[in-house]
Amino acid sequence: MIGDDVADAATIQVVDKFYAVGNAAEKAKDQADFVAESGYTAGVQEILASLNANN
Repeated sequence: MIGDDVADAATIQVVDKFYAVGNAAEKAKDQADFVAESGYTAGVQEILASLNANN
């Protein structure tokens, strides 16, 4: 799951991996398995590129 807010981070118990964009809330970034350097759409693109590169 990709998220940016504390409410998104709360789902960490039910998802396999949690990814946060660079402009995410600190609590979300603290709980993320991966934090993008970029925020917003660019952050999502960065996360998806990282996932694609690892497969």
